[in-house]
Amino acid sequence: MLPWLAILAMVAANALYVAAEFSAVAAQRVQIAQLAEAGNRRAATLLAILEDGTRLDRYIAACQIGITLSSLVAGAYAQATIGFDLAPLLARWFELSAEAAI
Repeated sequence: MLPWLAILAMVAANALYVAAEFSAVAAQRVQIAQLAEAGNRRAATLLAILEDGTRLDRYIAACQIGITLSSLVAGAYAQATIGFDLAPLLARWFELSAEAAI
């Protein structure tokens, strides 16, 4: 049970990084500025990032690093803990050899 929870946590972390990246790229600056003017501290922080190209590049790079690391950790951990248990099932479903399924 613990391996599945750890893998789920890494997938959730991956989703969080993806959502953070997409939200920064797709953010409506006018709406963010309005929220910042209304006193929303998170909007003010995001607006400062969006208006500075260097900070935005660093923010997106940090998101990409988080996405990559959480994906790698999830994959490596899953292969080491549940890979052999899933191999026969994957081999049947996708008509793979046992070696390819691992």
